[in-house]
Amino acid sequence: MNEDASMSQSFSLARTLRAAATLALVGFAAACDGSSTTSDPEPNVATVRVTVGAQVVNISETGQQTGTLTIAQGTTPVTVAWLRADGSVDPVVNSEDFEVRMIAQGSSGITFTPAGPFAGTLSATSSGQKVVKVQLFHLEEAHDEFGQNLTLTVQ
Repeated sequence: MNEDASMSQSFSLARTLRAAATLALVGFAAACDGSSTTSDPEPNVATVRVTVGAQVVNISETGQQTGTLTIAQGTTPVTVAWLRADGSVDPVVNSEDFEVRMIAQGSSGITFTPAGPFAGTLSATSSGQKVVKVQLFHLEEAHDEFGQNLTLTVQ
């Protein structure tokens, strides 16, 4: 091998080693930036409890609804609680990271207006049976963690 080829290989090897060292340094710096790589715990919601006045309806993660809910036309306050399988409130669900969303299914003549992370008003413009999807919406991740249909009657 001649001297020029040997020098060219040496420079190539030096460039490769420099690039590898730079990448290793960048990786080390990123690993030591103080941020955590562990994710926040996920909610373990088995049931949503919907309360309107003295009426309480539970909807399971499989969509099973216990009880009936009847509201009058107009505006009705509503609250929700997110429960684990043992019936206790899920401690992971907090008002900073989550909110309730209720979305009318079909052309149902009912809307939801939030009045806090887990409360709001249902506004019904016509009578009859209505369906709204009740969602536990994770704000940071922009998706629902729980979502089931609530069937109610508007008089």
